[in-house]
Amino acid sequence: MMTDDQRKPKLVFFQWDHQPNAGAAGYLLLHMQQHVKCLATHFDVVVVNQDCDYAEICDRHQPDLALFESGYRSHGSRRTTITNTAANPAMPKLGLHNGDPWCDRRAGFLSDMEQWGIDTFFSISTLMPRYTAELGENLFVWPNFIDPALFHDYGQHKVVPAMLTGQVYSLYPWRQQIFPLIRDRYPCLVTPQHDYASKDASAALIGEAYARAINASLVVPTCGTEGGEVVRKHFEIPAAMACLVTEATPGLVAAGFVDGENCVFADRHDVIGKLEHLFAHRDELRRITQAGHDLVHARHTLKHRPQIHQWFTLNRQLRPGEKIVQLGPFGDLVRVERKSGQNSIHIAEAAHDRALLRQGDRLLAQGKAEEARNCYARCLDYVSYLPEARFGLALCALNQGDPDHAARLLADLIEVTTLDYGAADPDPVEWAYFLLALICRGDLKQADSIRDFYPRLSHRELTRTR
Repeated sequence: MMTDDQRKPKLVFFQWDHQPNAGAAGYLLLHMQQHVKCLATHFDVVVVNQDCDYAEICDRHQPDLALFESGYRSHGSRRTTITNTAANPAMPKLGLHNGDPWCDRRAGFLSDMEQWGIDTFFSISTLMPRYTAELGENLFVWPNFIDPALFHDYGQHKVVPAMLTGQVYSLYPWRQQIFPLIRDRYPCLVTPQHDYASKDASAALIGEAYARAINASLVVPTCGTEGGEVVRKHFEIPAAMACLVTEATPGLVAAGFVDGENCVFADRHDVIGKLEHLFAHRDELRRITQAGHDLVHARHTLKHRPQIHQWFTLNRQLRPGEKIVQLGPFGDLVRVERKSGQNSIHIAEAAHDRALLRQGDRLLAQGKAEEARNCYARCLDYVSYLPEARFGLALCALNQGDPDHAARLLADLIEVTTLDYGAADPDPVEWAYFLLALICRGDLKQADSIRDFYPRLSHRELTRTR
């Protein structure tokens, strides 16, 4: 009989209903199932993906920890309603941000966390600490991984010189540059680019079929977006015994990738030369491929993602004057003395949109609104819905005497959070500046009538506006 010390702690995972993705991009559903499988390596997991009463779920399952998924930019998934979350205040609760770090659902995620009384968070994104820095020491990374039952060496004959897979649009500038060069030079297996929510996406290779296609390829190029994120493909490709060709980023270095040792770092200037060399020196190509395979299976499978369980264990042991920090985006969580000054180690952010935002903010502070507007607009060339850039454009409009345009931009941001996503509250700064835009165009009475429409909102900018 299993003793209490041997028994896995019970985790209730409040996950969205992702089943609708089975009729579109099925790999989205597979990814969510893999999250559960990963959690099950350390927890006895109960998945709740329907509208529910939190207190009733806790009474029924008696969990040791509750994990709440939030912030997903739905492609068919349904956001569930969870009531009575103030019950069982002694129960530790964590939020899981399951989304891109630049996503316009981040304000909805923060609203959910506030509504549910959650102040500690995990994100699947290694860049989330840089994109949402206000979460500070309460944010940890539960990074992407592979399921070794799917991604391994199937022993396929290497009949495909290069496989080109994944989306190729403005969010992926490296792919936009690299894929045509390789496609015009070598025979390639090219997968179609269907919208995630399209029925056509149901024909995409997923699971074992996708892994076998990688396994039959010599090289597979990919990148991690304009922000340099570490995405699943970075691990799936070498895990399935193909040579990863990719863009050099701080995140990949932190994950253990080394150019010419277990992957190939390349850009548009040298990618063809590097591939010509590897195809002419197959022993070297096999060595790099094997080393990449070994790295991922040694460090980046679902068994190598214990961070949520580590937090659960450490939080129970935490003494006054201590805090929990993470030793790198793929690292362990440990307890440290607060007075030590040690903080979690995050990767150096080198995203194009962040640099443009900083430049726009500096120009706006100098009174150069038109130049700032150009910087914010260029951000949208990478991510058309980036909320920081759209907010910056609204500030430029106010500075340039166009409060009507500013109000429309801010109203759109608020609607994304409260209507499209369904959060209880908008971002407080966006709401504050929407009120200011109304004032600037002379609608003082309207602004005054709605200033307390969201009574739970609190922020120094909103206080100043009121």
